[in-house]
Amino acid sequence: MGRKSIIIIPILVLVSMLAGAGAVFAQAPYPSYGIGPDKHLFRIQTPYMPVRVLGTKLYEKNETGMLTDASGLNNPNDIFIDGSDSIYVADNYNNRVVKINDEGLILQQFGTGEGKQKLKAPEGVYASDNGDVYVADTGNQRIAVYSADGHWLKEYKKPGDVSLKNVMFAPIRVSLDARGFLFVVLKGSNQGIAVLSPEGKFQGFFGRNKTEMTLIDKLKRKLYTQEQVETSSNQEAASVSDLFIGSDHYIYTCTLNVTEGQIKKLNTKGEDLFKDVDMKVSSRFIDASGGLSIGDITVDSNGIIYSFDRNSGLVLVYDNDGQVLAAFGTKLTGNNYIIGSFGVPVSIAVNSKGMIYVADQTYNGIHVFKPTEFMNKVLTATNLYNNGDYAKAKPYWEDLLKRNVFYYKAHLGLGGIYYENEQWAKSMEEMKIAENQQLFSDAYWQLRVIWIQRNLNAIAASFVLLAVIFYLLNKWKRGKLKRMKEEQP
Repeated sequence: MGRKSIIIIPILVLVSMLAGAGAVFAQAPYPSYGIGPDKHLFRIQTPYMPVRVLGTKLYEKNETGMLTDASGLNNPNDIFIDGSDSIYVADNYNNRVVKINDEGLILQQFGTGEGKQKLKAPEGVYASDNGDVYVADTGNQRIAVYSADGHWLKEYKKPGDVSLKNVMFAPIRVSLDARGFLFVVLKGSNQGIAVLSPEGKFQGFFGRNKTEMTLIDKLKRKLYTQEQVETSSNQEAASVSDLFIGSDHYIYTCTLNVTEGQIKKLNTKGEDLFKDVDMKVSSRFIDASGGLSIGDITVDSNGIIYSFDRNSGLVLVYDNDGQVLAAFGTKLTGNNYIIGSFGVPVSIAVNSKGMIYVADQTYNGIHVFKPTEFMNKVLTATNLYNNGDYAKAKPYWEDLLKRNVFYYKAHLGLGGIYYENEQWAKSMEEMKIAENQQLFSDAYWQLRVIWIQRNLNAIAASFVLLAVIFYLLNKWKRGKLKRMKEEQP
């Protein structure tokens, strides 16, 4: 083979790789990323493909069963998807909540009647397992509850607790835990999430955001009374933007425009399991100068977390440890209305098939995305690994690396599997690529322990031999000194 052939072949391989990469990354009208250990984004295969913008036009059936046009969404503020994949939308300017299917057919409307059942500028919605619908009826400063067929059942007004004396009770989000307790996000409240019993009794605030101690804060602690300090601190704490209670019973919250604690995973004590998790992203591909500004959050039945960043226009998909699995989307520029180019995204939800729905007030609709084969493999590998099915997860991680050798999470997954299987050297190799120093060190330590155990007899024999040699040398030296003294006149 001549020298020219040797040069040309690598060039052709490189060109084909670049062409293939271009074809992969050009599948969607928006960029897609993974995230590395340095928190910088890198391009990956498209994880979610655009399907449609839902809700700009809606339909309903008339008395004869024929489809007729109905009012489309107007400033949608929140979406919720129930166990049967029906979609509930807090349709803010239309003063209603609509339950629709994936084709835009209205299945039920809530709050369009008169009197107590009439809604005013609702901003949040939640559907319980029994079909009851809870609405954050912001304009009426209450939580309104409806039956599955749209009939008004009851309302939760501001409790008469002294702790709420100076708090405006204007709900913007609502959710229920397994006991039926209501968790309510109040507009502008920096004291955390208000918790109400099923009877409407105030139980206290939960998940309040903390503030950093500045020099001024320290001076206030010296000069102010305790009450003044607490009041001042409350004024500075950021308000929770959204919450979601997962099937794992953790309470997930997100907060706009903060540098830390953008997403929290709270246990029943209010302790944040993500306290030490760095969830930021940075890259030359996006404007990350403002940090993450997480506007909404949802969690699927496997603990996978879905959110979006208003600053960059990225939809972010995290595993249950807070590590990014994929990111996609961009900010809307001009009038270039394309699915995945977000104007004012306000809410996110996911159905049982893994399809993502993002409500966008600029579009007066909902962006709908379908997971690709690549993303389905990522989710399958992640879920199998989290469930301890390492043998089943391994081929998925290996296949992902064949598709994208830079996919950081696959190296982490394989490294973890090798670690669990006590294949320490292979685990070290994967963790080195993933730049996970802690797990690399753990595997290295295990490898050293095994080496010591395997060579313990040889090590012990070496020590015994050294001791014998040392003893004999000392004995020889003492004998030599004794003879020298005896030979002296």
